[in-house]
Amino acid sequence: GRRSWRGGLEGAAGLELLPLEPPVMVQREVVADPPRGDCDNTPADWRSSTGASCDEYKAFQWCTPNGTYGVAWDFDYGLFGNFSDAQGVNARQACCGCGGGRPAGHVVGLTHFAVTAGEQCAEALPYAPRETPLTEAAAAGVDTSLRDRAHARWVQRIFPAGVPGSLEDMTIEWRFSDTKTLRQRFESATSQGEPVRWLISWRDSTWERDGVWWFSSSAAAAIGLKWGAGAAGGASFSTEDGAWGAAAGRVDGGGFPPFGFVGVGNFIDEDSACSTVCFPYGPGANVCQQRS
Repeated sequence: GRRSWRGGLEGAAGLELLPLEPPVMVQREVVADPPRGDCDNTPADWRSSTGASCDEYKAFQWCTPNGTYGVAWDFDYGLFGNFSDAQGVNARQACCGCGGGRPAGHVVGLTHFAVTAGEQCAEALPYAPRETPLTEAAAAGVDTSLRDRAHARWVQRIFPAGVPGSLEDMTIEWRFSDTKTLRQRFESATSQGEPVRWLISWRDSTWERDGVWWFSSSAAAAIGLKWGAGAAGGASFSTEDGAWGAAAGRVDGGGFPPFGFVGVGNFIDEDSACSTVCFPYGPGANVCQQRS
């Protein structure tokens, strides 16, 4: 029989299950960024919660252009996320000199490529090439017509109440180490893993996680076929399991959830497990809520 990850989750330190009545909707979007050339700070007048500008972060060597902490950063004061502005944006997101910003003159377009629900996030998640774009109100599914969409970032939005607007809404920005098409990304995420830096925003706080994402190490044999140019679609995007979320280290839907996992997934279980949402709750810890 199939093992259940819930048992391991309940027994892990720092985790607990809380009742969650409404259905869960998860929305993911591709951020299609061209190769970085000239860059604009975004927002252009960004300042940290203590009033520091992007120019000051660069001049004082608090950060580096590849998004890491600079030699002069003092970790006794916390992380970049501890100094986010009023909108929750930190230097790594806003400042070109810190690995953020946007290519000069470029308007980033967000394209919905997948919507999941409390009973559909992997094995029961439909897929098909769509003639009309997905929206956040659409039924669960993956739009495989976007197979060749190149991207370096995703934005994942989790709506625990089933619709946007709840205080519990959570956003996870996925920053990949390279540019790939969607088909290439999922082929890699089921065969060798994808290095990701995740930026998590929830309840006016931000967290960062660095790890390797495996959608599911058990689904490699068939995932490429789902994105094929001639694929008509079907009812099971994944043949076995699937994870959509962040953690420090390896995230693999084909295994047990790692400690501190944030997001949703079917970890060696059934898609009914997709109704469990795991939120960040301090360094390396989380709280998971499950629909009763």
